[in-house]
Amino acid sequence: MNGHASADKHKSSAPCQDPMEPEMFCESKAAQIAAYLLHKASGRMPHIKLMKLMYLADRLCLENYDRPMSKDNFVSMDYGPVLSKTYDLMKGKTKSDVWSSYLSPIDTNEISLAKEVGLPQLGKLSRADIKVLDEVYSRYGHINEFDLSEMTHEFPEWRNPCGSSAPIPMSVILQAVGKEPEVIEQIVKELEESDKLEMALAAP
Repeated sequence: MNGHASADKHKSSAPCQDPMEPEMFCESKAAQIAAYLLHKASGRMPHIKLMKLMYLADRLCLENYDRPMSKDNFVSMDYGPVLSKTYDLMKGKTKSDVWSSYLSPIDTNEISLAKEVGLPQLGKLSRADIKVLDEVYSRYGHINEFDLSEMTHEFPEWRNPCGSSAPIPMSVILQAVGKEPEVIEQIVKELEESDKLEMALAAP
């Protein structure tokens, strides 16, 4: 894992719309998160399961490190909490050469690696990211997609969207994983300041 960025340094590209959510989203990092989990699963798994594992990784990262891993928007959907922009990439609603360079299109409800990957090809993942992903896969990698969906329905932050989708504020997830209100306020403030700095540095 030498050469990985530190846990608090991430390159990002596309801004999100909701000011209460992460300001920056990086398609290549989302693709690398997905690719690492698929690598651990011998290169293929149901796409719903992959989405559940990615959400669980973001949730655990918030719990352990006070930051999200993907910087995606969180939403409630029928099968549980989802990473919104990643979901659109996975389903092909958003076209991305970066995403498709790591992942093949969904085939019979399964998603697979487009190429073999190892840590040298996953440079956007920090040591902390890898630790979280390994822990999530160890805890949940043996559970099928339907049981994972049922499990995430029990999370306090999930609300039944009745066939649609509903935003999940990051503050609600932080509360669900046991953060105190004053800590949540400080985390959100620091993340907003960090995102503003990243946006300024990324500007031409």
